[in-house]
Amino acid sequence: QAGHGIQARITRSGELSLSISANGSRAADLGSGADMFNSLMKRLNADGVQVNTLRSEWVPGVGSTNHIQYINGINSGLTPTQAAANTWTGQRAAEHGFTNVTANSVDGVISFSFGKP
Repeated sequence: QAGHGIQARITRSGELSLSISANGSRAADLGSGADMFNSLMKRLNADGVQVNTLRSEWVPGVGSTNHIQYINGINSGLTPTQAAANTWTGQRAAEHGFTNVTANSVDGVISFSFGKP
């Protein structure tokens, strides 16, 4: 289904990069974004794949929920790491123990790593 799915890539060092597109009208049939994220993490764990870091890039102007939430957080006075932790991805990462946030922004593209303490 176009507009609904997950793409993931994990490096040998355990850095997981992913992109989730969840079409709300299809979530009942195909699973929500959280369902896809949690299923991926469960599968990686079951397969013995160690995830050390979650990496995410948020690009302005493409309708990224994370980017919008991040900018809203910054505009409300949060630090970059606080704003990242309060995004959809930050919340999912924390649910799986990835609470250490590092941030980098280049030309409006915001990239974050969520690691375990």
